[in-house]
Amino acid sequence: MDIIAVLNPLYQDLLAIEYDGMMSNANFNRITNTLGVTDVYAEAVNDARKEKANDQYAWLIAGNSNEEILGHFLNKIFQKPHPEFQEKFTALLTDTLPILDYVPSITDILSDLSSIGFEKTYLDKITMAWQKNEHNYGKKVAYFQSLVITRGINRPVNDAHYAPLRADILNHHALKEYVPDYIVNNPQIQGFWEFIKGQGGYRLREAFIADTFEPLMKASQNILNVAHDTIFTKPHQNIDMAFIGHDWKKALNRLKDDPEAAITSARSLTETVCKYILDASHVEFDDSIDLIKLYTLTTKQLNLSPETHTEPIFKQILSGCFSIVGGLSGLRNKHSDAHGKKITNIKPSARHAELAVNIAGATCSFLLQTFEFRQEKIN
Repeated sequence: MDIIAVLNPLYQDLLAIEYDGMMSNANFNRITNTLGVTDVYAEAVNDARKEKANDQYAWLIAGNSNEEILGHFLNKIFQKPHPEFQEKFTALLTDTLPILDYVPSITDILSDLSSIGFEKTYLDKITMAWQKNEHNYGKKVAYFQSLVITRGINRPVNDAHYAPLRADILNHHALKEYVPDYIVNNPQIQGFWEFIKGQGGYRLREAFIADTFEPLMKASQNILNVAHDTIFTKPHQNIDMAFIGHDWKKALNRLKDDPEAAITSARSLTETVCKYILDASHVEFDDSIDLIKLYTLTTKQLNLSPETHTEPIFKQILSGCFSIVGGLSGLRNKHSDAHGKKITNIKPSARHAELAVNIAGATCSFLLQTFEFRQEKIN
């Protein structure tokens, strides 16, 4: 099967996002019917069958090759008048891109379409359809869990999806707290494979991954299907002492039944207050910044950095605050429910969690009071 030369880059980039899998998807048949191009799809399938019938080695391949069908489909739909081809293919992509499991980028596809004369209006429609799926973190996390489970039981997956999906989820303000340790510590899928091999047989591995992904799955299902920057770059615009007191009390109420969750709440409260202060002070920061760096930025903005004070007693107190936040971060990393644990891992006690929660509450109160005091002086 020969692809029309001008379409070959588009064909290759569609294969790269596994678009050929749509050729055997029942939804694709329904969509082509709705768009009035069922005849094009049917002819593509028939041509792929004829080509296979004339191939002496065709018996080695079960069923029709989706790659062949996609190639024939592109060749045929391209033969329609350009305005119709542009309209139909745009509608096809906007309807089918959200169905695909994971599409990390469509930049190359947009470039391919632009090179064959697609107008910006149509390119924008395709981009909007992709962005809708791009911000569906419930779907992303579910696919990522499926990917690591499948790889964890030694079955083939698209290895190239692991690293960008992992990075995307870790960069999300509302999700990074819940990513299991073994995912955080292994940026490449080979590292994950080396880890998971030590977690017992296939059934134990599958159960381990499902268990450690549960907090992340729940968190992802609570995220609206919109750009996360819109929601989380400036969290809680009206944070006050009542807000801190409410979250502090809520974390304390979780101590007895779920000390791990209380630790997660303690760190989250500290992060939220720091980000609020930096946002209100118009200080730019990376939303994926870790807690220690975030706290350092905040104390610098509030003139609370130990090195800015010469009085020994203040220097000692402020250094202690920094150490406390560092300890909170370390305690959370080892014990909170935001990270996966080995099967034999010991859970934190309620008294340790209570210490972490109270430290976080006191620190957040101090930071906010300092911020409000400085604002009053300015005004």
